[in-house]
Amino acid sequence: TQAATGTNPIPVASGTTIAALMGSSGFTFNGVLYTPSNGSFSVISGVNTYVANAPVSGQVFYMVFFELNGNVYEGFLYKANTSVNDCTKMNQAAALSIQVALTF
Repeated sequence: TQAATGTNPIPVASGTTIAALMGSSGFTFNGVLYTPSNGSFSVISGVNTYVANAPVSGQVFYMVFFELNGNVYEGFLYKANTSVNDCTKMNQAAALSIQVALTF
């Protein structure tokens, strides 16, 4: 993959959809075969999205592919309460509950 510079991310694939890219046999990205059977499709805020069922090998994040304006882009999903480099990622509700607990 190429590194994005500026404000425009570089798509994984142009002029296609996630459904077409996956097809029945999936597609390979960074040496990993992503298929309809090892991930899930959903629509989030009107955006077609695919999330892998398992984290990237040796990592704590999951690959995400999303479709915008006829292009497919990559992303990473860190699930709530995931520890990354001794830092825990929390959703907003969890973070607010800690904030309330600390202001007694």
